[in-house]
Amino acid sequence: MTAQTAITADDLGEAVGKIAAFAALSLHESFPHLSPDSLVETFTRDSATTMIAAGFLAGLDGGKTPGEAAGAVGADLMRAWADARNEARAQVDQQTATPDPVTGCPGPSRAHCAYCGSHRTRPDQLLPRGDTYCCGVPVCRGDRGDCVADLDGYEKSFTA
Repeated sequence: MTAQTAITADDLGEAVGKIAAFAALSLHESFPHLSPDSLVETFTRDSATTMIAAGFLAGLDGGKTPGEAAGAVGADLMRAWADARNEARAQVDQQTATPDPVTGCPGPSRAHCAYCGSHRTRPDQLLPRGDTYCCGVPVCRGDRGDCVADLDGYEKSFTA
């Protein structure tokens, strides 16, 4: 670090705190449903403050002004937060995704989902025009040409 960019630990701590606070406020302004207190808490955890301090000092060493370094590391912090949030959302979405379809249809003896084969819908719950849904498709009464469910013979013993 050159003499012109040397800063004290107190100055670094103040810069890190301001960067975390401004990043939290910026995200809150764009997404008001996000709690600024929760964001500040997230951005002041050890891993985040280490990232902020390292990025800020690297920016200063790279010849940026303190304001430029703070802006760059604040933007990096918000991008890292958004990437982590998107990754977590993708994992949740993947865990709750629709199951893979099964093949074959047992016919009218058993109401079932035409996509996953589920039997959660009982015949007395079927609507007359087939608009009862499971997995986003109508429940099959055994009269649909596009049904792919394979319920393995034992399920055909169900009677309404």
